[in-house]
Amino acid sequence: MAEEIYLNVRNFGAAGNGIQNDTSFVLNAIAAVPAGGGTVYFPSGDYKLTSSLASNGKSIYFIGEGQHTKLTFTGVNGIVINNSLAGFKLPCGIMRLHIRTTNNGLNTGILFTGPNETSIEPQLTIRDVFITGVDNATCWHTGINVSHGAQSIVDNFMIRGNTSNHAIQSYGMVFDDVSTDVKVCNGSVTWVNFGCEVAGASESVIMYATHFVMCNVGVTTANMAGGHHFVIDQSHIAARVSGIILGNATTQQGPNHSRITDCFFIRLPSGGAYTGLSLFSSRNIVTGNEFTFNETGQTETGIHVQGQSGIPAQWNLITNNLIFNTNTAILLGTNSDRNYVVNNMGSDNVAAVTNSGTNNTVTGNLLQS
Repeated sequence: MAEEIYLNVRNFGAAGNGIQNDTSFVLNAIAAVPAGGGTVYFPSGDYKLTSSLASNGKSIYFIGEGQHTKLTFTGVNGIVINNSLAGFKLPCGIMRLHIRTTNNGLNTGILFTGPNETSIEPQLTIRDVFITGVDNATCWHTGINVSHGAQSIVDNFMIRGNTSNHAIQSYGMVFDDVSTDVKVCNGSVTWVNFGCEVAGASESVIMYATHFVMCNVGVTTANMAGGHHFVIDQSHIAARVSGIILGNATTQQGPNHSRITDCFFIRLPSGGAYTGLSLFSSRNIVTGNEFTFNETGQTETGIHVQGQSGIPAQWNLITNNLIFNTNTAILLGTNSDRNYVVNNMGSDNVAAVTNSGTNNTVTGNLLQS
């Protein structure tokens, strides 16, 4: 088992004092992990690193002492695990670490690639991690990037971008290339352009109690060819342009059979148009959410059911949501068909429900102006 081999980087010469370049010593510890796997342990300290901590084809765990263990990278990606050539899934973990960069808008904090195979086995665990720059004016390009990351979990985490310019860090998290059955919970992503992107036929991605704040877009699921069952539950989305986007209008629909439930959407001032939830896909349930908007003089839409030309958004159930202070609370576009909009409530909306689609059912809504 990977946990039975325990390699302390201090025993390989790493100082963790923020002054010595610890790169070669930590890489030696990683190289000492046997083929059967093991744990690389970082005691409390600040480890100065000028090369990625890379592991290929092993079951490996990187473990520290929480925010007391800082891995400070300059000019490179952070922890890079590439198991793409493994014949089966290998359990790996990154836990209790503060992963920092001295750069601004470059590189990726955690980069994981799993094998392209379909067995159901535990794979990647990221838990109790803090991914930031060394200060508020520095950040990564992407906090976490996972490809072929089926059966993975990201839990109890924080990702922070540049607090003076939220657009410098492009992504908080990316799950791509059939990252199926992924759980993301108990975390926050702040001051980034896109909080999370889920793509590449990834399905059964579930986000619970995960907050996307000070983002341009909270969560987007564009280009999910064949992907289904996307869930966001009990989360806070505070964004400038759009809260959640399921799909897009030009390539692939978003995930079908999805659930957006019990979330709080708030619009941040941006000087432009805003939509809380955009739906390009079908057979989704949107219920128990609250949408609140507060920038006067701008176009603000609570829920927009859009679809695509020739591929309508159909059979979506939108019910029991609270929507306040919009130009249009719920907009059913021309490519919407056979959607059910019922028992939504709110106030101070210029228009309650605009139905430009076909065969949609709209009933029992109290979305007063």
